Amino acid sequence: DDVESRGLGDVYKRQDKKMLMDATAIVESYIDNPDFDVATFAREMCMSRTLLFTKLKALTGQTPNDFILSLRLKKATEKLRNDPNALIADIAFDYGFSNPSYFIRCFKNAYDITPAAYRRKYANS
Repeated sequence: DDVESRGLGDVYKRQDKKMLMDATAIVESYIDNPDFDVATFAREMCMSRTLLFTKLKALTGQTPNDFILSLRLKKATEKLRNDPNALIADIAFDYGFSNPSYFIRCFKNAYDITPAAYRRKYANS
């Protein structure tokens, strides 16, 4: 009985991992699209918005919007570190922000540093 319950747990862990991998791949495929929203995300995941919210919140502690934002910001940090000549505005547009000021505000809220200061601190490290 104990072995069976552990096996079932492994199945759920694999399903959860697959769901997160799928969710990440979907967000990354739309990463440059400022119109990508939770409705599109849920449709691409083949689930309702409510189910997507519930599952992502349980697995990551993030809402779908926060999940999308965190992936966009993570990709932006990579670009800031690896491409010292890219303009902040271009990076914002490349990662789905329709307004560079909004990108800077989100970045600062997430990392407590502006994108320009982040680049100076971490470029090519």
